[in-house]
Parts: sequence; structure tokens; C-alpha cells
Amino acid sequence: MPVGALLMSAGVYDGVFDSLPNAVSHGSTFAPNDLAMVAGLATLRELDEQGLVERAARLGELLLERTRAFVEPFEVVADVRGLGLMWAIEFQEPPGGSRTWKLLERIQPGLFSQLVIVPLFRDHRILSQVAGHGLNVLKALPPLVVTEEDVDWFVTALEETIARAEKMPRALVRFALGAARAGRSPRRKLVRA
Repeated sequence: MPVGALLMSAGVYDGVFDSLPNAVSHGSTFAPNDLAMVAGLATLRELDEQGLVERAARLGELLLERTRAFVEPFEVVADVRGLGLMWAIEFQEPPGGSRTWKLLERIQPGLFSQLVIVPLFRDHRILSQVAGHGLNVLKALPPLVVTEEDVDWFVTALEETIARAEKMPRALVRFALGAARAGRSPRRKLVRA
């Protein structure tokens, strides 16, 4: 249910909504909707009653603790960071260089991340995504109701997947190169009728 809210000081409110014409010049698409407001209040009550904010902080710390350890054994892991259940892992070229890494990154910057994201989904049914175009940063945003067992499952699957991707087997590299080619839109000529 889409819901929006705007909070402001009394001084700002008085300056913006000082007359009837100004009162309608600023607003929210979702504000005049009783159902959305009821859903928003119910959501806030559920967050409080279930302690989901505290739970997210606790399980986010567990996730960080378990995955920060990946920096040492994996040369391709540059950093692991997060806040609450917003989590990311950044990949880097292995120290000493790698011809395969350089080839992948020359074709499409950030392509190594696909060697992790696709098998995570295909083999473990874990949906994650790249943090942005051309970035070797994988991000995950687990739901607030995630359990410790879910965190353990994710960490195990991620560790296995990174270990495989770091070796860059030919089949994975072929897949990545095919994906990079598929992602490029062919140039089309305009044809006049």
C-alpha cells in the first residue's frame, strides 16, 4: 500500500501554507487516502510489537560478522559493509593481477559480480543485485523477518559461490561474456519508409 508523509517545523509550515492558494501547491500523492493511512499505522504498530527494528540491527550485525571474515580468504573480496539489514560486498581485482579479471572488466565493468549473483539465484534461490551499473558491489536487502537460520544459509551459499567465482572456471567466464554481449543493444539503422 503506497503511503507518504511529510514532517516539518511549525515555521516552515507557516511559511509554506500561509494562504489557501499556497496550501494546495505542496502535497503528497498518497496523503489524502484513508486506506493508506490505516495501512501505514498498522505497519508501524507491527514494527513496534514485533521488535523488527531491533531484530534488523541484531541480525544485520550477525550478517556483517559472518561475512567480514571473507576479506581474508578471498583475494577478490575488497570490503563488506552494512547498516541493519542493508548489506553489501565489494569485489576487486586479485592482488598481482589476473588476465581473466582484466578481460571481463574490459568487456563490461562490474561483470565479476554477475559470476556471483547469477549462481546465487540459480543454485541457491537467493535474490541479490549489483549496487549499480559498472560496480563490482553485490547488495542484499533481506526482509525484516529474516531468521538466524536464513543468515546462516545465505552466508554458506555466498561463501561457496565466491569460492567458485574466484577461480573463474571457463564455463562461468563464457556465461559472463555471453551476458555482456546480450546486454549490449545492437545499433539499429533508421530506415525511412
